[in-house]
Amino acid sequence: DLALDEYPDVILDMERFSYVVVIDHHKIYHDISSEKTIFIKAQFISSRDPAAYASSKLAYDLACRVAHMREFDWVAAIGIVGDCGSGEWGSFLLDVCKNNGIRPQSDWFKTDIGRVAHMISCSEAYGISNIPTCIKVMSSAHKPNDVLFSVLQRYVRPVEDELNYYVKNIKRLAFFDTSLIFYDIKPKYHIKSALSTIIGQLFLNRTVVIAHTRGRMVSISARRNDSAIAMNTLLEEAVKGFPQASGGGHRQSAAARLRKENYGSVRERILTQLDYSPISRTCA
Repeated sequence: DLALDEYPDVILDMERFSYVVVIDHHKIYHDISSEKTIFIKAQFISSRDPAAYASSKLAYDLACRVAHMREFDWVAAIGIVGDCGSGEWGSFLLDVCKNNGIRPQSDWFKTDIGRVAHMISCSEAYGISNIPTCIKVMSSAHKPNDVLFSVLQRYVRPVEDELNYYVKNIKRLAFFDTSLIFYDIKPKYHIKSALSTIIGQLFLNRTVVIAHTRGRMVSISARRNDSAIAMNTLLEEAVKGFPQASGGGHRQSAAARLRKENYGSVRERILTQLDYSPISRTCA
């Protein structure tokens, strides 16, 4: 679930000591297939919108071609809900619920599937050092409850408290306009991606840009749920030409990373593309 083909040199470096499998659903940048790299994009096997074809579902569908994978359908569903792709996969999700004794709801995040997706997101936001623990928990789980009652539950409350703070104070701390929400944050946890998703769902017809400064780097998440503006193009153009900068993703959701000293220029590029004058108001 990473657009590694945007940086083919990274793959070439990996091929020096390893075979590589890339399974991804972002837009296609380069063909990195080789004798040592298997490269599969959602676009290669389906005409669906690749942004809605979560990589967990893509991996599941590929595995189903060679093995019986029904007992792991709930894992694929977690990725679908977590990546906000439930609208594209309603029938599959209902089948997963039936197969696993899960009660479906109109808001998939309120189901056991969605709660697991949220728990994994909170665990990652709490600290990337939790990722190996997430992998261990998921690898040993036989059903969603095995994850919900695992060690990961300890990370949910503190991350939720911080998310709620920034959502509650958005009109006081962010630039808040009829078509743009630009939010500079300095949280304790890595919440920018989750925060941009939450705010994007609350304000469907606005461009949402969340910028998180940490140390010498700035990370940006952008959302536009009505697809009126391509967020991947917005951030790709904004960071183009800057050293140690990268940006991309999907039309509705994208991310970027850059050095702190270049943030002012990147911010101005974003605003210019959106036809806004420079904004001075930032979050403390």
